[in-house]
Amino acid sequence: MSKLLSRITAALALVLGPFTSGVLAQSWPTGPMIDANANVNTMILNQQVQADIMAAHQVRQASKAATENLSASQSRDFSYRPKASISEAMEQTFLDNLRAIDESMARSAENDLQERDMIERFEADVGPYGLELNDVADAMTAYWVVSWIAANQEDLPDKSAVQAVRAQVRTQLAGNASYAAANNDERQQLAETYIYETMWTITLRSSAKNAAEREQLAAAAQAQARKQGLDLLGMRLTSRGFVRG
Repeated sequence: MSKLLSRITAALALVLGPFTSGVLAQSWPTGPMIDANANVNTMILNQQVQADIMAAHQVRQASKAATENLSASQSRDFSYRPKASISEAMEQTFLDNLRAIDESMARSAENDLQERDMIERFEADVGPYGLELNDVADAMTAYWVVSWIAANQEDLPDKSAVQAVRAQVRTQLAGNASYAAANNDERQQLAETYIYETMWTITLRSSAKNAAEREQLAAAAQAQARKQGLDLLGMRLTSRGFVRG
């Protein structure tokens, strides 16, 4: 398992291929630790250069100005109407990319998904924490909480901590013009990208059989977050959400 885990964790951010490229998060000196605006801007606007921090800043500033005239109902709607065709395409993309990493693992994943798809698994896992299905902000919340757990090798948090992160993400996402302009299909693709990444990390975490494998996954989760501008080891998950320290 150790060798296989090494290969799979090395591709932690590649299981959905182009859907996950260009993700960027920028931590703030004060306030929320996760910049959902930059994250969504670069997810939806895939042409933005990930390494160009100044450009990301300009997008965020433009987004802030553009959303001043958005109604509260527009900017705070994080839901979407799921389409089976999109979910099927996302699942196939996941399996195809996993197959390119390890054929036997892809077969195992395909058999598991025939019994229960990833969306159902996600709903069962996050529901007790007050996170809803078909909600982009809640999918983002689950992704960052699970990434933090994996990187820090922590136990599951309580509901209040997850809800605090949820509030952080929703507050920022409410002011994002790119997200507000996204159509229903784009919102579903964005949310299901986070869902697959979240559930894949959970799968790897539960598959790690010893300390060495858990360390391997922790390093992979931390490395992926660093590519997005976040130091998960420098964050604490509290009843106030993510804070420095």
